[in-house]
Amino acid sequence: MVSQRSSIVLTTETRTVNRGAILAVLLTGQFMANIDTAVANVAGPSIGADLHASEGAVGLVVSGYVVAFAVLLITGARLGSSLGYRRTFLLGLTVFTVASALCGLAPGIATLVVARFVQGAGAALMVPQVLSGIQLHFQGRDRLKALGYFSIALSGGAVAGQLLGGVLIAADIFGTGWRPIFLVNVPIGIALAVAGRRLLPADSVARRDRLDLAGVLALSTTVLLVIVPLLLGSERGWPTWSWLCLLLSLPALALFEYGERRTAARGGRPLVARQVLADRSVRAGLLAHGCTSGTYFALLFVLALYLQGGLHKGPAYSGLRHGGLGRCVRSGRTDPAAAAQGSALDASGRLPGSDCRLRVCAGLPIPGRPHRSAPVRSAGNWRAGARYQRQHPHRGGYVAHVRGVRR
Repeated sequence: MVSQRSSIVLTTETRTVNRGAILAVLLTGQFMANIDTAVANVAGPSIGADLHASEGAVGLVVSGYVVAFAVLLITGARLGSSLGYRRTFLLGLTVFTVASALCGLAPGIATLVVARFVQGAGAALMVPQVLSGIQLHFQGRDRLKALGYFSIALSGGAVAGQLLGGVLIAADIFGTGWRPIFLVNVPIGIALAVAGRRLLPADSVARRDRLDLAGVLALSTTVLLVIVPLLLGSERGWPTWSWLCLLLSLPALALFEYGERRTAARGGRPLVARQVLADRSVRAGLLAHGCTSGTYFALLFVLALYLQGGLHKGPAYSGLRHGGLGRCVRSGRTDPAAAAQGSALDASGRLPGSDCRLRVCAGLPIPGRPHRSAPVRSAGNWRAGARYQRQHPHRGGYVAHVRGVRR
């Protein structure tokens, strides 16, 4: 009886130690995926100069990863429930690592764009398994702690991507320029795959979900028909093919909607769960997240072009400025970042103070909460940006710098 109790205690202690190692493996994968969401923003100007690529092509390098990640994320989650989270995590990690090597060795912009799409697909397979692993192996307070560390990995990865990208490009290791920002994933990915095979418990698959591959294909086609002409069409004078793509995106979207309804009518699991979207709070949250994420990532890309192409700063300065973006905006300092965000914050100041729902959908702080109101700070930040332009008229305006024109 004593030996049986001691074995139970040892098993519990071993599981506790293993849970820490499991969490470290999973969160490292999440951290890597988030880094590569942001790292290409700082590298955009360097990639364009080295590969003689247009701004639209560089935009595809940045957005290709995010598009593939977003479109395939639900499919990755369902694949994890079908094949097991461990197997799917390691598969996604392998795809992500190989694609990172292809990105770092890409001889031209076309190869880099394709590799970034594949890298995003690998991240879409890997990331959903992080929460699955936490749900499976953590209970009670331990789960809450694990989710707290998960949140740190999310935010820390986004900031580290900006800082790491700028430092690695500025270091110009062995004359490789921007390539180490992708190649650094290769040894880390290999080490993480080895650790994952040893530390992650074997899968116990209870069910197999049918994948809505037709929905994935229709949604991917719709998104590409919109993004590619918007990125490449403007710089080429809006040729005929760009307008055709935009027009074809409408029937492609209708085809996606028809396929989703047909899948649901047959008792299948469509890509978009309509019963979830029926909740008003879910719709409001998705709208808020879409607005904040869309404007945030767009700002990162444009600000990198502004700092490096307009103000002729180095990638290290750009990465450090991106990493401290929120702090410098809140401080009201007279610098380019404050000038860049002044107009957005000033627009927030015109929102009615009592309309909390409108502020949530706009992704803005709500007055009366622990954080100080955005309108209170917006006037100071906007005045700081205007004062910077008056003090430095020779530098021209923000839009003028982005478009490569001096006033």
